Amino acid sequence: MKTRKVAKKRFKSIKIIKEYKLDIIEERKNSYVKKDQVIAKLENKVLASQVSLATATRDLAKSNVDRLTKLLQLDSASKHLLDEAEEKLLKAQTDLNKKIIELDETIIKAPFDGKLGTFHVTEGAMVKKDDLLVVAYDASSYIIEIYISPKVLKQLSVGQAVMIEDRIEGKISDIEETLCKDNQMGLIYVKIEQCKNCLIGQSIDVKIATVTKKSVLGIPHSAIFYYDGLEVVYKIEDNKSIRTTITTELVGGNFTEIKSGLKENAALNYQVKENRQPKIVWDLKSKSSKRGQRWYAARRLQ
Repeated sequence: MKTRKVAKKRFKSIKIIKEYKLDIIEERKNSYVKKDQVIAKLENKVLASQVSLATATRDLAKSNVDRLTKLLQLDSASKHLLDEAEEKLLKAQTDLNKKIIELDETIIKAPFDGKLGTFHVTEGAMVKKDDLLVVAYDASSYIIEIYISPKVLKQLSVGQAVMIEDRIEGKISDIEETLCKDNQMGLIYVKIEQCKNCLIGQSIDVKIATVTKKSVLGIPHSAIFYYDGLEVVYKIEDNKSIRTTITTELVGGNFTEIKSGLKENAALNYQVKENRQPKIVWDLKSKSSKRGQRWYAARRLQ
């Protein structure tokens, strides 16, 4: 089976969650980052000062609680004063936690080990909540999303081999159990470790073997043409190209199975169609003619 679908890695759009000025971009486009590595910082000098002040307030409140606890043990302070001090400590700690969270929100970190895409804002720019900063891609693998007919979907299973672009081997990692409501197609995911020159979002060729046969008569795809809606080939007979209707079945690799219309070792012209010119003397041993046309022989595929 051959289809064209979207290829992409696991990714996450990193968005701004507070309205601030973008102060520093620590990493740049195409940089590889580790999880929790700082990518960028919003302007946070005021928040940093507030965190320092809240920390000092909390520390003072804690010291007061510790002092009153010791005095109460010596009967030199009342339980009421200690309770009030503990309430102030609780409030100071709560205020500090809030400020720390606000400060953390101005420091943007990588969500996982991966690679950064293009930044959508520049240093010094004012940003708003939900503005897109950058997209982080998982550098460890690609995920290929393939929409497929329900009939074919039933023939597939997790772990089944898949060939991408005729050069990359992958395996089905997951199969959706419900059809897409927009196109009524099934959806499968194929995981591959590397995909050189693949671009996120591009369409690529994918082949999945749903049926396997042995000892079938096959010819290359390029030897098959279409005439009046029928599949035809051009057999070489008596030094002429003769249009012949065929029926085909399975397609795999570069070959198509011939169900009827050809016999084994039939010579096929695949560069010119019907021979309306003077006879061409074909040299079937060298797979060429005096005019340079080449030919294929239908053969048994094991």
